[in-house]
This record gives sequence, C-alpha cells and structure tokens, in this order.
Amino acid sequence: APTGFNSPRTGEPALRSTLAGAMALTFRILLASDMAAFAVLFGIFVVALLVLIVITLRWVFRRDKAGRIAWREQQLARQGRPPGTTSAASSAPSRAAATETQAPAPPTQDPPDQ
Repeated sequence: APTGFNSPRTGEPALRSTLAGAMALTFRILLASDMAAFAVLFGIFVVALLVLIVITLRWVFRRDKAGRIAWREQQLARQGRPPGTTSAASSAPSRAAATETQAPAPPTQDPPDQ
C-alpha cells in the first residue's frame, strides 16, 4: 500500500495490514474506556470527598456547641448562679429591683371636666 494514502472516512493514513487496523481500533476503544473509567472513578472520589467534608463540619460544630455549653455552665457556676440559667434570666430580678427603687413618676394632671 502506498504510504501517502489517506482513508476517505477518517482522513487518517491508511493502515498497512488487518492486524494493525485491529490493534489501532482496540487501542482507541481501550483509550475511550480508560477515559470513561477515570471520569467515573474521579466522580466517585469527588462525591466521597464532599461527604467527608460535610460529616467533618457537622462533627466540629456539634463539638463546638457542646464545648460552649459546658464553658458557659462553668462560668455560671463560678458566678454562683444555678446551672441552666441564662444571663438574661438571672439578671431579670436585678432589673426589677432597680425599677422598684427608683423614685415614682410624678402624677399627671387630669384634663378639666367640661
């Protein structure tokens, strides 16, 4: 076969034998299947990585929340407040006491009767 002959379908140089043509076709199929296999495995890897990131972040936020609650309980215990009370609830009586000790407001005058 002449060396400069191109295939009319693909435009590629014609192969010299049937065995070489079969090998080239097999190589192209394997290459395509390798690309597909890589795409599938890489997709699985990306999904697994995202799942692990989400699981890790949820664990971190749960541990952080539990740690903040324990720290807050410890701070309240140091201040002598019973555990389970918040700062707003424990400071409410002191606000009420402060309003009771203030001087009463002057009485308002009633409008004259007509």
